[in-house]
Amino acid sequence: MARIRTIKPSFFTSLTVSTLTLHQRLTFIGLWTHSDDEGRSIYDPRLIRAALWPLDDRSVGDVESDIIALTDASLITHYTVSERSFLQVNGWAEHQKINRPKKSDYPPPPKGGPTPLKPPLTCSDEPSVNDHGLLTDETLREGKGKEGKGKEGSSRASALPSIFEVTEEMVVWAQTNAPAVTNLEFETEKFKDHHAAKGSKFKDWTRAWQTWMRNAQQYAEERQPKLRAVAGLSPEELHQRNINSYLYQ
Repeated sequence: MARIRTIKPSFFTSLTVSTLTLHQRLTFIGLWTHSDDEGRSIYDPRLIRAALWPLDDRSVGDVESDIIALTDASLITHYTVSERSFLQVNGWAEHQKINRPKKSDYPPPPKGGPTPLKPPLTCSDEPSVNDHGLLTDETLREGKGKEGKGKEGSSRASALPSIFEVTEEMVVWAQTNAPAVTNLEFETEKFKDHHAAKGSKFKDWTRAWQTWMRNAQQYAEERQPKLRAVAGLSPEELHQRNINSYLYQ
């Protein structure tokens, strides 16, 4: 059942929220009305899509991508209890003041930490080192519960390197996975400035960059028709101009 919630003016000036696409922001707000009085809900992308996007042409995969981006931004937590998946809106008590709240029917997140989300089934990315096309930063970020056992959990997160360069391999990756991003250099600088200001720590900064670029891709898709009209270029010409600026500068 949908519920009435409040939204603070600070939402619109949040640096974290500013990294999200408009669709992701609306999904985040919609989750407030979808969640119970303790900020929890069952995680089923089909139900979330039906509740938040009933009249829009958005797929279950689109909603899964939104949820991954929100988890990546540490705005929500995905967790599993007794083989059932749930979502918790982080900082719920701080931002939602509810008169006579009803006790949640769902268990709270376990102390062991969040459950990493798998990429959407509709993701078209090519297989990578860990076979995940769309990676959530919950698997990269330090301080989110216990690290996994074995080699994958042995590496530690670190701050942004003093020199972070986009390699030719990363340019090729962007050509396939973020073709609508028309200025890789500018978008990379935004990525670096944002995480340097936040003091973010990741196990794999290249993967964090890829996650950022996927979000930028989705946002750029919403604006690309206007950009093409202004520049007078085809999508292929816009993209090639961007790639050339990196390969031949």
